[in-house]
Amino acid sequence: MIKTILTFILILFFGATSFATEYPSAAQSPLEYRLLKKDAPMPPKFESLEETSFMKGSDFKKAVASNPKNPNFPDKWTVEVLFSKKGKEAYTQMASTDRERTYCLVFEAEILQCSSFPPEVKGLYLKGSGQLRPATEGQAKNLAERINKSLIKTK
Repeated sequence: MIKTILTFILILFFGATSFATEYPSAAQSPLEYRLLKKDAPMPPKFESLEETSFMKGSDFKKAVASNPKNPNFPDKWTVEVLFSKKGKEAYTQMASTDRERTYCLVFEAEILQCSSFPPEVKGLYLKGSGQLRPATEGQAKNLAERINKSLIKTK
């Protein structure tokens, strides 16, 4: 009887571990920054990312959809993801340590966008946020709302 219970517990444990490995968003924050593995093929796939994130959950404050009125992208909106103080420090530390690497913003196990760390230019890019590619107004507002809901759950 005890042997059967132990076997059952082991099956549950390894099954849950397998699920968390196969579906990383189930075990981690839905919003995170991860480094792209060195020599990863382009375009990047989720499997091309490092296993652990360097920013997640409480490293982000909120997401804001806006229309920057860019003449090169009329009627296109962006989503700006604002960093918390802790997140800004984590971003700055990673940029200082691994500036040549590419990093990706991941939400719900989907790569939203990949970027390279900016060169060291008097704090120009260390304002504490990341901006996502142009989208329609509806797409930008929807994504910002989904991100904000996920951040509330992780706090």
